[in-house]
Amino acid sequence: MALTTARAGLTPQQWDDKFFMEYVRENRFKRYMGTDENAIIQVKEDLTTKKGDKITFASVNKLNGAGVTGNTTLEGNEEELDTRSMAVTVAPLRHAVAVTNWDEQKSVIELRDTAKMALKMWMMERMKTAIITALGSINGVAYADASEAQKDAWLVDNADRVLFGALKSNASSNDHSTSLANVDNTADKLSPAIGRLAKRMAQTASPAIRPIRINGD
Repeated sequence: MALTTARAGLTPQQWDDKFFMEYVRENRFKRYMGTDENAIIQVKEDLTTKKGDKITFASVNKLNGAGVTGNTTLEGNEEELDTRSMAVTVAPLRHAVAVTNWDEQKSVIELRDTAKMALKMWMMERMKTAIITALGSINGVAYADASEAQKDAWLVDNADRVLFGALKSNASSNDHSTSLANVDNTADKLSPAIGRLAKRMAQTASPAIRPIRINGD
């Protein structure tokens, strides 16, 4: 007896896009992700319609000049627009669960729906971990994996925007490990005063740190 089987070309696959949107939408970092310039986590969609494996992010730093007033001539008092770029190489991240029709028939639970949920949770965890790791990275290297030389080089580049504890003087000769050793568990605990100092440092950093405003915050 010949059995009729579902042809590969006639088998619908309808939940791929929905699956992607679900795990992004339910991620706790979703409110900080977006394509506009005010999003903390920038989302680039160029490769969804174009070929390639690398995307370049453009950064425009905040203007901090005083400008001119009254009849002062504007020409000649312009401020240079400080722009920077960063190239990011991308690659697909995939995972799968295989379920046969017969196993799905025998199972008391819907194996395909369960697999979809398990894959979504796996991807959400991966995305969350990747974002947290990136936020604490040293020039693209995870903090835990960065060498002392890499940490020192990063500190040199960011000396005007890094605060060790309660005092700017805790940063010792741009040496990362020595600066950390100057932080104790009493005077250097997070406090409103430390927050105010960090804010003042951010306001005077060069290039200037552009404030981010999130709807609802």
